[in-house]
Amino acid sequence: MDLIKNCDRYKNDPDSVHELANLIIEERKYEESQQLELEKIREKSKLDLKIARIRANDKDNNTEVNCNDSSSLDSLIKSIRTLTVKIPDKPEGWSFFFLSLERAFAAKSVTDKFKSEILLNLLGEKAANIIIYLKDEDLKNYDKIKSIILQEFEPTPQSRLENFKKATWQNCESHVQFASRLTTNWE
Repeated sequence: MDLIKNCDRYKNDPDSVHELANLIIEERKYEESQQLELEKIREKSKLDLKIARIRANDKDNNTEVNCNDSSSLDSLIKSIRTLTVKIPDKPEGWSFFFLSLERAFAAKSVTDKFKSEILLNLLGEKAANIIIYLKDEDLKNYDKIKSIILQEFEPTPQSRLENFKKATWQNCESHVQFASRLTTNWE
């Protein structure tokens, strides 16, 4: 400030020099406030960007979990389909089908919440007939679906008698195998 006061211009016109100094000071203050505002905006945008990245990662993780659940369910259905006998055409084959299905469930350690979904998926078109008898809450109940299937496709006593009369021991099987086949078919 002493340098300005000793200057020739200050001595000639001190008001204009004060005014010029005030303008310069105000301009610097304005620029500093603009810099502060710009820094605040930058910090806010950085925070918004971090939040957006975190949300995007959460969404990716959630979709990965959902995709893994659905892909693991699909692979589980394929492996269960491989381990079980095919869907029976005759009513006598359902007990054997459920026996092999429950063994496959045990082998693959399938939880109860997936059993009904896998069963309905394996049934395919036949599931449409079964679903008519089920309420919404029963769609997740494997035992209820199984009992309805067994009721729906239960063989008549006459057909059981005819099949028993037709059952013969085959040369390629032992007596134990024959007895096991008979027991499985007639349970």
